[in-house]
Amino acid sequence: MKRTASDIVRAFARKLSDGDLEFVRTRLIERLSGDWANCLDFLQKNIEMDRLILSAIDVGEFYKIMDMIEEAVVAEVGRRSHGHSRYENHFNR
Repeated sequence: MKRTASDIVRAFARKLSDGDLEFVRTRLIERLSGDWANCLDFLQKNIEMDRLILSAIDVGEFYKIMDMIEEAVVAEVGRRSHGHSRYENHFNR
């Protein structure tokens, strides 16, 4: 069975270290100058994420994919902070 884009993004977020998860989360949420470029450089290192982003057929789909990634990363931060109290101080600054 072929994995959906959502499955790929959620699996990617689950595999990230705490530091990498925080890096991606802040780049996608804050969107300061250069943040997306830094984040895309990081994401392209994962072949599945690179393929997913490259699959966008237009700018609108690219933004949908980036929003999906942001939602998965934020959800993973929430999952970790609820499951492990030690993450609360790290992610809820």
